[in-house]
Amino acid sequence: MTKWMVDNMIPIRIYRLIVAFVAVTLIASAGIWIEKAAAVEPANKITVIYLSNKHDKLTVTFDIVDDSVEVTLPDGRHVNLPRAISASGVRYTDGKETFWEHHGEGSYWVGDELIFHGKAE
Repeated sequence: MTKWMVDNMIPIRIYRLIVAFVAVTLIASAGIWIEKAAAVEPANKITVIYLSNKHDKLTVTFDIVDDSVEVTLPDGRHVNLPRAISASGVRYTDGKETFWEHHGEGSYWVGDELIFHGKAE
């Protein structure tokens, strides 16, 4: 070892420690940011969970751009419905199945039969 290396060994160790700490911190921060970004819902979609008196859950994802909803029924079945005209509240239907939201309550109908009714959590 040269005299310069011996004289400068402690600062080099401290420098390496600082560089290692900064690198680990940046990598950890990037990992957290990526994880959070993946968990964030797109701005054009809003998901609401409705809970019935029997504690069944109906999950509805409102797509603001497409003006439609994806409904996940308590049995796990998924249904996509386009928005339809309604006098009050918001109604989505394909003519056979209908999801209706009014004042924080959601109802799901198949024809004239009420399948689900609950309040937004």
